[in-house]
Amino acid sequence: MNPRSRDHNCNTVPEFISESAAGSRISLVRKYLAVVIIVLVGGYAVGQYLAVGKAVSVVFDISIPAAVIISGVVILAYSAKGGLESSIPTQFFQALIMLITTLGMLSVAIWLGGGPSELMDFLRSTHPELLSFKVGQSWWLSLLFFAGFSGAAFAFNMGTPNLLVRIMAARSPEEAVKSRWVYMGFMQATWLSMSLFGLLMNVFFPDIADPEQALPVFSQEYLHPVISGAVMAGIFASVASTLDGQVLVVSSSFAVDVSPGFYQRMTRRFGLRYQSMVTIFVSCAVGAVAILLKDSTNVFDVIVISASAMGGTVGVAFFITLMRWRTSVPALLTGLVAAILTALAWRHYGLSQYILEAAPSFIAGLITHQFIIKSVRSD
Repeated sequence: MNPRSRDHNCNTVPEFISESAAGSRISLVRKYLAVVIIVLVGGYAVGQYLAVGKAVSVVFDISIPAAVIISGVVILAYSAKGGLESSIPTQFFQALIMLITTLGMLSVAIWLGGGPSELMDFLRSTHPELLSFKVGQSWWLSLLFFAGFSGAAFAFNMGTPNLLVRIMAARSPEEAVKSRWVYMGFMQATWLSMSLFGLLMNVFFPDIADPEQALPVFSQEYLHPVISGAVMAGIFASVASTLDGQVLVVSSSFAVDVSPGFYQRMTRRFGLRYQSMVTIFVSCAVGAVAILLKDSTNVFDVIVISASAMGGTVGVAFFITLMRWRTSVPALLTGLVAAILTALAWRHYGLSQYILEAAPSFIAGLITHQFIIKSVRSD
């Protein structure tokens, strides 16, 4: 991917897919992908704003809207001005803080709980269902559940623009390959640590009103104020490291890919200030949506829905491009439409409780694309 993006001189994911698959930078594929990214990555960013708003509101005892606004201003302070060049090095230090925080908080929780065996005994006696890999009463449901999350993980990594654009930005293909192992190790360490920490919070706060605020509540309850402040820095870093990248991806799709000609005219007139203005607008819009939804949804649902739909749509287009499959604009557009319709129908009929929509929408998009290609070839 990295050398191909350099060969085509592509700066955004829709531009890369459109140029590689459709052979044109102004095709309908690019515009459609841009709209999908704006909606779905924007939805993911809404979830991140809700997450940082909940954490900051607990620590500073302020309302969630105020916390969202303050967090947005801090993130914009470096991402709007410097763009991707300032976002990537900042995220490196944020990732280090997040890694230390996640591993450290899990260790503290285990120590305060009396050790792994005592904690597991308590959970086994009070919440035995949390220690079982069986979903409901059927092992088939369990297999579907794990298959769904596995499919979602694959599709998510194939269709996450803020991750893909960093691969495109690597200085060389060799560095892009090396970064894969760093990314995989970091992801496994952080998600496993926080999953186990969340499990242990059923011991410390079994009746907490909002489980998504367990981490800041735990740090305030059991840690020294100085250490609690450091933990809050880790929480903020974990959210900001994703949120700033998402805001930049949405703003670039909105500014560059929806109307490339208009973007060129505006940059000739205003230079980089135009991109900065779009970034500020996108961040304010996403933050406003998060404030409006603060009482009607939770972070987990927003992120899972957005990530699953994104993996099943952008992931389809990127997979076809990466595999160098024969394609065309009609086939690619039809496959993308089939993927998004499958994701919407899957969620509407409640099937996502058994298997996440990322896998079926990804498969539906690929099958539809191949059907159109083979039909045209046979004619």
